[in-house]
Amino acid sequence: SRLKEASVAAGLKSSNIRIVERAETPTAPFKPNPVRNLLLGMLIGLLLGVGLAFFIEYMDNTVKTPDQVEQLTTLPSLGVIPQAESMPKAVAAASKAKVMQVVPAAASRNGNSIELVVHYEPTTSLAEAFRSLRTSIMLSNSDGPPHTVLFTSPRPAEGKTTVSTNTAIAFAQTGKRVLLLDLDLRKPRLHTIFKLDNAIGFSSFLAGASEISPLIHSTEIENLYTITAGPIPPNPAELLSSIRLKQALEILKEYFDHIIIDSPPILSVSDSRIISRFTDGIILVIRSGETPKQVLRQAQKDLQLINAKVLGILINAANLRSSDYYYSKYHYYQYGDKYHSKHA
Repeated sequence: SRLKEASVAAGLKSSNIRIVERAETPTAPFKPNPVRNLLLGMLIGLLLGVGLAFFIEYMDNTVKTPDQVEQLTTLPSLGVIPQAESMPKAVAAASKAKVMQVVPAAASRNGNSIELVVHYEPTTSLAEAFRSLRTSIMLSNSDGPPHTVLFTSPRPAEGKTTVSTNTAIAFAQTGKRVLLLDLDLRKPRLHTIFKLDNAIGFSSFLAGASEISPLIHSTEIENLYTITAGPIPPNPAELLSSIRLKQALEILKEYFDHIIIDSPPILSVSDSRIISRFTDGIILVIRSGETPKQVLRQAQKDLQLINAKVLGILINAANLRSSDYYYSKYHYYQYGDKYHSKHA
């Protein structure tokens, strides 16, 4: 037995390890820490979200508010036309029902047409915005309201036809005789809005194929008349450069209190610059969140080169529910909507 114990002890190695304290079983896992990870995730997410928002705002090179217009240009801002989608749904539904009840035939033909919103939906924020634009135009000249106003835009699809049509309706509602003249001889639209024949129009007069009086059409809107563009000519700029344009406007001024002219985009073709020589003022229509700042500066520069009298810049299709307008004075349009919906 001693021999066996001695042989076993000889095979063991000496160790300096000794038990100081017995380990205890933990009540919770050491990792992961859900509370700490959740707080860190929320903090990092918040920082990334704020940083991304500032980055997107920095990269956004479009014009959205009148303050940006006045900072970028030396031209005044004439107002803001709200986006149709920014109207409260209850107000839009009530307004549409009112239109169908009052003028069912016109409503079924034109639908809820944005081009005629001032006539069919006079209590909405859109109609109120166009009436505010009408007031701005009337007060834009110290010598009196401009007689002939040209609407143009830097690029296509800015909404100048919609703005010019509703502005003409707003002027007609004051009892003045108003003529809506379509001088967009490249992509005319007024004849489709008012369901008129465009076989002959102003291009026919410029080409010497017609007199001016047969071209004047009355509309279903009281005090509002229109002249369609007519057949699209192969040389619109050359026709507009003729003396017949000036002669026509001089004749029309004798019969109408206001002449609203719809024209092509100013940066695309030279038509608007040619027409501006015979008008009392120009209104530049831009689209909120879509018109780049460089484009707006270039349009202003082109108008300054020809010494055009620019009445101001109008911001179209502005989303009043966005943060750019939420705390601004333009938020009153929704106040007007709530008032009208309450008293509908």
